[in-house]
Amino acid sequence: MSGDGKRHTDEEIQAAAERFEKWADELEPEDFEVIDLTGPRAVDDQTPADEEE
Repeated sequence: MSGDGKRHTDEEIQAAAERFEKWADELEPEDFEVIDLTGPRAVDDQTPADEEE
């Protein structure tokens, strides 16, 4: 545990979970680009050409 050692109540945890679920439900999948991370060079290989130097 970090910080002041204060624990969250069950009610605070539930409220945070409900806020997260509402936020997650509002996300649109088409707003995100999927990057294949299965290969060892996948991250470097997936860098868009316009971002390369």
